[in-house]
Amino acid sequence: MSDFARPSRSDLINRIRDDLNARIAGADSRLRRSTLGGIAASQGGALDALYGYLDNIADQIFPGSQTQANLVRFASIWGISPNGPTAAAGPASSAPADAGATIAAASILQDGNGVQYTVTADAETVGGVMTVNVQAVVPGAAGNAIAGVILTLASPVDGVPSEFTVGEGGLTGGNDAESPASLLAQVLQRIQEPPQGGCADDYVAWATAVAGVTRAWVIPQYEGAVNGVGVVFVCDGRADIIPTGDDVAAVQAYLTDPSRKPVTALVTAIAPTPVPINPTIHLNPSNPATQAAVTAALNDLLSRVATPGATIEISQFRAAIADAPGVQDSVVTAPAADVAQTATQIATLGAITWS
Repeated sequence: MSDFARPSRSDLINRIRDDLNARIAGADSRLRRSTLGGIAASQGGALDALYGYLDNIADQIFPGSQTQANLVRFASIWGISPNGPTAAAGPASSAPADAGATIAAASILQDGNGVQYTVTADAETVGGVMTVNVQAVVPGAAGNAIAGVILTLASPVDGVPSEFTVGEGGLTGGNDAESPASLLAQVLQRIQEPPQGGCADDYVAWATAVAGVTRAWVIPQYEGAVNGVGVVFVCDGRADIIPTGDDVAAVQAYLTDPSRKPVTALVTAIAPTPVPINPTIHLNPSNPATQAAVTAALNDLLSRVATPGATIEISQFRAAIADAPGVQDSVVTAPAADVAQTATQIATLGAITWS
């Protein structure tokens, strides 16, 4: 790190005043309302702006301090592009619907929060049920919906009830645009862990290149095969970090692309099995603010230490709770012991009981 100390604006002005006084016989640039004083102040301000610009240039040299636009440009040098948002999609049904009734592609449905979906293909009643495939109008995680959510037609359709119910499996596949932090993590991983012909780090980099995937872990010799590779991954940007079937299919396709994986590798993308942790916590004081702080602290803890194959120590829970803002004292009665995770499991935060 450079030991250069950037001069302050006042230092620059004073230096220019001294220089003017030394170069012009009888001059005193420090006199009130002096022309030379005005020149010194003007030049000092301009120099201060230039120093600021040089500081900004220095920041843009390193990925960790670059602006988002420059980070995207820098990532492109390494063949990395930020993932754009993707739209959630899935089936929804309405019953009973009149025989022969049809609904046209591009018809609009919306949920109770105003999130809109478009029907992707013409559909007609089959067995008294109208089933359509829909896709979120606006890409992003907000379009994801669990099974049973009610969607309502924006405009009536003859013979078709106005309400549709999201089908089994829900509406999935919606991801927000990749965050700068996620893109930076990919760039740093590419620099610090360069490709090595199919080593574990390569599979992590490939998995996290898929939209929505934030973390991944590798299981060598998966299921006993010498050339078996299991890749466990999660999607931290969602309320439920466990990947859906569509996520697993997308990662599987990316990992097994012939341009990527070694030809002899047997690669399997894996959604980890969640291991819900249901803490019982006595707080002092116990109020909505401290409870929210503890919940945030536990979520942060699990995002850092909950990894397949690892053990989360009970002391880590206690420390996270004790350090939460506003907490003066706490007692954790559950979990009562360390939480172990197998190679295909990951701990998640379940229901908290405030005792």
